[in-house]
Amino acid sequence: SQHLEALRSTAPADYVDQFDRARRLWEAPDSTVDRLQELGDLTTLQDEVVVTHYRWPSLDPEAVLSIIEMLESEVEPGTTNWKEIVSIRALILASLGRLAEARPLFDTLWTLGGPRESIAYMGLMPVNAGLADPSYAPGPVEHLLVLPTDPEARQIALHRAMLYELTLGRAAEARRLGEEALAADSAPRFDFLPSLIEAGFGWADIIEGDTVGGLQRLRSALDEAGYAHGPVLHWSQQLRVALTAALTAYPQTRQEGIRRLRYAHPIDDIVFYGPQYLALGQALEAEGDVAGAVEAYSHFIRLWDRADPGLQPRVETARRALERLGGEARG
Repeated sequence: SQHLEALRSTAPADYVDQFDRARRLWEAPDSTVDRLQELGDLTTLQDEVVVTHYRWPSLDPEAVLSIIEMLESEVEPGTTNWKEIVSIRALILASLGRLAEARPLFDTLWTLGGPRESIAYMGLMPVNAGLADPSYAPGPVEHLLVLPTDPEARQIALHRAMLYELTLGRAAEARRLGEEALAADSAPRFDFLPSLIEAGFGWADIIEGDTVGGLQRLRSALDEAGYAHGPVLHWSQQLRVALTAALTAYPQTRQEGIRRLRYAHPIDDIVFYGPQYLALGQALEAEGDVAGAVEAYSHFIRLWDRADPGLQPRVETARRALERLGGEARG
């Protein structure tokens, strides 16, 4: 509230109003669905709806998905807005472990956009998040290295392919693609991209066993790239998740990793939201925070209640952890 009061003296009223509506949703999550249905323009609060959904155990995932479906029904099919809403619904389903339900949506985006549109590559995200193997997104995978001639687009495509290789643990190939991307003549409006490529080199270092040096390189490069909204936030997604995983793996940096797992939830990271609660439970358990671990594991189990059979071993991991800690799933 104090922040909003200060903001009102310096920012336009409509800008402040967006934060105020987000605050009300955050403070009263149980009324989210009813309040959204009373508003005229649901798309302005779409991001807040999604983030709130994952943060609050009292909200049913199906209720949030129904809101996204309602938004989808109000937009003309095939338009840019429609494709964006479809992609969010697909990513939510994937983050809940429901890849079979999400795949037709990802396939639709690819059919409509193909290699020409970046949104058509959304089907790669479950692969990049470690939820699916490359066969889940055959079109995007096949076209990863069909490189455009335009220097700006070429560098972006090479960076995307570099991240894909890092996801699969192929550090040497990722380095090759990164070096090729750096050799491309990029336009100034993408001046943050070399920093993201440098961060990718840091991730490659970690994969190859240089944990300390790689972590420092990854963190420094991400700090240099910045965390502003827009392309830099979207294109740094996997790198930020890799940084969090590296931080939580070691006692000296685990608390920072836990803070990131708890609070670093930009809308671009939807596909990682569900799995991160399992990672949070494991990190808290390693720190000896039994109550926090039980809460995180329980939340993960609730979110993944309808996960695909192939992903159920992760749910069983959480259930066994609860048994070990003497807790019960809450939901």
